[in-house]
Amino acid sequence: QAEEEGYEEYGQYEEQYGDQGCMDMGQGGDMGKGEADYPSVRSPSDLLSFCVKSSGASKWECGICGQFSHSGRHQVRNHVESKHFPTTFQYPCNYCDKTCNTKKGLEVHVSEKHRNH
Repeated sequence: QAEEEGYEEYGQYEEQYGDQGCMDMGQGGDMGKGEADYPSVRSPSDLLSFCVKSSGASKWECGICGQFSHSGRHQVRNHVESKHFPTTFQYPCNYCDKTCNTKKGLEVHVSEKHRNH
């Protein structure tokens, strides 16, 4: 059975992933499974192609590992990025020098560090 994870609040995401979705300029990260195997991934929107839904199924599933499913396609997209393409894209913060490796990491960072913006 595929595992379902949802993040009702940003704090839940940060509890699980900590600050691994963000980094200060110059820090490296581990290459996730899939990054080297899928050179056609050129933009963050390409990650949606790994979100699959079988005919008649109610949940989207990770098409790479099959270990994550969720009713929301974008939650599966966030899984694909954080687990399989963790250093493929860079998301700079508009309010400080922080750069995040995932879109969700940037959202969490902005909500936690720049609440008034």
